[in-house]
Amino acid sequence: MLESNQINYSAFQWEGENELWTEMMLNLREYEQSEVIATQDINLDANQRAFACGRSAAVSELIAHFESIREMARGRKE
Repeated sequence: MLESNQINYSAFQWEGENELWTEMMLNLREYEQSEVIATQDINLDANQRAFACGRSAAVSELIAHFESIREMARGRKE
């Protein structure tokens, strides 16, 4: 994660519903699910499977990163 002084927390401190956030997270979770499914393809060799697992893990980490920033921003606002 970036150092806290490099993150613009105010951009993550909205009140109520945020349509962009909701859509972004929904699309990232759908993309994550498609990447998880790709790792289970029986036609993948070991290298292809490792690559697919890396992509899946990267998407999961990106989602966790954004959720962490959002939670930290909400905590700073209170």
